[in-house]
Amino acid sequence: MDNVTREENPRKSRIREIYGSLFAFFGYILLWLALKVAAYGVGAVIYLSRYREETARMSFSEIGEMLQRLLSAHAGMLSLIANGAFVVIALIIMAARRKNPVRETGLGRARPLPCLLAIPLGASLSFLIGTALSFVPWPTVSFRESVPAAPEILDGTAIMILSVAVVTPIAEELLFRGIGVSKIRKTLGAVPAVLIASILFAAAHGEPGAACGALVFGLFLGPLFLKYGLIPCVLCHAAFNLTAYFAEGRVFDPTLVLGIALSCAAAAIGSLYLTFKRKG
Repeated sequence: MDNVTREENPRKSRIREIYGSLFAFFGYILLWLALKVAAYGVGAVIYLSRYREETARMSFSEIGEMLQRLLSAHAGMLSLIANGAFVVIALIIMAARRKNPVRETGLGRARPLPCLLAIPLGASLSFLIGTALSFVPWPTVSFRESVPAAPEILDGTAIMILSVAVVTPIAEELLFRGIGVSKIRKTLGAVPAVLIASILFAAAHGEPGAACGALVFGLFLGPLFLKYGLIPCVLCHAAFNLTAYFAEGRVFDPTLVLGIALSCAAAAIGSLYLTFKRKG
């Protein structure tokens, strides 16, 4: 009887550890989503007060469409605020729980070469994944047309670049790799941790095309994080987002696309080899 009890206790302890790591990860995801909802909610209130004269003559459906257009057009500023707040709050939570953020999230394992190679790797993957996905007729919805005039600070290119290439990569890599992969790896192992974090990373990107691209990209970022830590992942993510931002909506000559794709493939393969090769 005692032997059975001793066998069951480690099993129950193991299950509790697995659930604990998953619930902790999901808790941070809920915090991240709550901050995004709060940012967009405050933005909606501000826009309604700003355009109250126009909305007084609109129906509820027209007001909803206008808010969708405004929030989509100013997503850079709203995402910057939400993601920046998440990074600060997440680090505060870790410090309050007597956790070392540098050790917990893999911030202290950066090496110069992986950090340097992460930038062309991210740009190459962005172009390759974007080119591959462009051949699929993904359903998309755009609310960027007919947006009322807004202050330059809300829709400026500088704000968008700061959001997509700095704050968003830091927040998402901290959440999905620094927290998610780190926590799940301790209980389920490296492969399940990378898969779970990548799937949730993809789900967070909404549209089917973006989600598919994020899933593929997440499967590259997971091993990169496990081997070299968080900073190369942030740099790779920043290069990926920045390349996608400047390439969005542009039509390229097919020959140019083929040439760039082959060059990116060579750069990606070279970067992967140099980044992950074992020391002799």
